[in-house]
Amino acid sequence: MSLWWVDSPKNDTISVTKVKCIPHTYYLVVNSTYMNFLDKFHENRYEMAMALAERTYEAQGFTYVETIDRLRDFVIGQDQGIVYVLEVHKNCVDVRKCLGINYLYHEPYQFQDGISIGVLDLVVKVVKSFRDESELRSYILDKELIQFEARDYMYLRNLSETEHVYQSFVNSLHDKEVEELAFLSRNYMEMYRILDRNPEGVDKLEEKFREVEAEILRIAGKNGVEYVEGYGKLDPDEHISEDEEHIEREVERPLDVLHILAQVRARKVRENLESFLRYLRESEGPVSWGPVKVNGVLLDSFERRTGTFLILRPGDLVINRGGEKRIHVEPGIVVVENLE
Repeated sequence: MSLWWVDSPKNDTISVTKVKCIPHTYYLVVNSTYMNFLDKFHENRYEMAMALAERTYEAQGFTYVETIDRLRDFVIGQDQGIVYVLEVHKNCVDVRKCLGINYLYHEPYQFQDGISIGVLDLVVKVVKSFRDESELRSYILDKELIQFEARDYMYLRNLSETEHVYQSFVNSLHDKEVEELAFLSRNYMEMYRILDRNPEGVDKLEEKFREVEAEILRIAGKNGVEYVEGYGKLDPDEHISEDEEHIEREVERPLDVLHILAQVRARKVRENLESFLRYLRESEGPVSWGPVKVNGVLLDSFERRTGTFLILRPGDLVINRGGEKRIHVEPGIVVVENLE
């Protein structure tokens, strides 16, 4: 029987509620002050789950809490006396599948592509394992650079985004075309904002705007970026009225210059792939990310919710959450994700 259940409310100091629990009926502890929770968040989530509970049952090492909420239920886990509470979608049948885990960290597992290991309210996902250097090279070239390009686009859009190893490498190239394109992109966006709010009397600025636009497209084309999504121009041969011209200018979409810049930056990395791989190897070292410590390279992180790591040699990924937990890792790409 789990520690949050009692047979009857004999102790008046403990607040309980009677809940149907398959196959028996127990009194469910609502006042959880004597329980050892992972943190205050999980204590409050436990009490929220209890307030919504209709019935409970044991499922795959968890206590499943069916609630009156139409969208979600909860599962309660316990690890070495530490209680934690996770959310699952309503009427979840396979708890581990709903949580996105194949194993708990203390269970035996084989380090291989696609497995996910639950560590309390975190999950460690093995995206790819590498048997040798050639597999690492192929994966970086065929798969990871696509992800890098997408993340680089977000980095370019948001000045508060953290610079990671990909951005550090691109910036270290000091490529003249990339640097020129970055300046032109800033000019282009500034000019567009002025043109957008001043539809009249800006012919000279629009002429300069088109010059900058042409230069951006020239550099893009030279680097193999030919199709630009969302780009449109008025047909110069089509006669339209002055009012229609004003409307057309308002709805005309500019170049997504940051998308172009991200694509050109990715092209430069592909052209310097061996140097990039060497840069990754030279960047290997002790990495700390939240409760995670590992020897490797932090490739990317997102809002403290996920961290992506490149592991270049066998070792342990250490998670300091409810005590120290160790996950054995082999060369590969590993993602640590917060289940909260």
